[in-house]
Parts: sequence; C-alpha cells; structure tokens
Amino acid sequence: MTSNPLAAVAPRVLVIRNDRTDPIGVFGPWLRAAGLELVELAADEGEVVPTAVPAGIDAVIALGGEQSATDDEIAPWQPAERALLLDAINREVPLLGICLGAQLMTVAMGGQVQPTLTPEVGLTALQLSDAAATDPLFRTLPAGAPAPQYHRDEMVTVPDGAVVLASTERCRHQAWRLGQ
Repeated sequence: MTSNPLAAVAPRVLVIRNDRTDPIGVFGPWLRAAGLELVELAADEGEVVPTAVPAGIDAVIALGGEQSATDDEIAPWQPAERALLLDAINREVPLLGICLGAQLMTVAMGGQVQPTLTPEVGLTALQLSDAAATDPLFRTLPAGAPAPQYHRDEMVTVPDGAVVLASTERCRHQAWRLGQ
C-alpha cells in the first residue's frame, strides 16, 4: 500500500509546558482524537522557546504553571514565550492560553496581571458574558459551568480589543478572546 501524497496533513499544534505539574493532561487525547498533531515543548526543562511561531506550526497552546507571568528570574524562558504569543496574535495563528498561559498572553499583549487578594482554588462557577454565546469555544458551556481553578494571580486588565468571555466572583477576567 502506498501513501497518498495528497492526503490531508494533521494540523500541528505547538504545546508549551511551563511547569511539570501542569502537563497537557486530558486535553492531549481530546486534541489528538480531533486529528491534531501535538508538538510538545518542555520549557520548564530547558527546551528553547522560539520567539516567533515556527514554520509548520498551525496553532499554539500555552499551558499553566506555578510561577507568575512576570517571574522571569524563576522562569527565564518567559520573555521568549511572551514574544512567541505576541507573534501568534499578530500573525493570526490560533492561540489558546490556559491559566498561566492566558496570563502570559495578557502581559504580552499589553494587559496587566497582579496577585489576587485571595487565591482562587477549586471548582468555581463561571459567569459567562453575552459574547460567550457566540464564541466557538464557550458557546456550548452552560451558565454557571464549573471550572477548576488554582491561581494566585489575576488578569486585572485585558489587552486592547479583547472581548471578555467569562468571569468569576473573585476575578473579572477569567477568559478573553482577541481577534478570530
């Protein structure tokens, strides 16, 4: 049997791991089942984070971690990661930030992240904005959907042009979208 050179190539997603305690987890099998090829980069283990989206990468996912989005002395790869995230936005490469990943996106794009008065830990009900009803990722979530939380920082301001999709009682900006 010969392979078909015209067969569709699976979209390649660069997954940046910022902390060994925050791997791709359950998202990995879901994304692979959806036909995506995951290219995992262990920044926390010293793998070099590029400052621009590499050729052949169709999307980027930035994962969570224990550090803050500006803890460059603890996580010296973060300046490169913020540059990569900004490049993805500027080039309209699909980008998903989870927890610290979303905070890194916020800082990279001019928003502000700072410590919360009270850390948010455990399952927390999401308060969805009106914009969530038409968002490709959030439109299927029911009002009050529980989301696992474990963070001591919050996105105080979001980047210019960002659309807030979800908040919680403690944090006004749990999720936002910029562009498509």
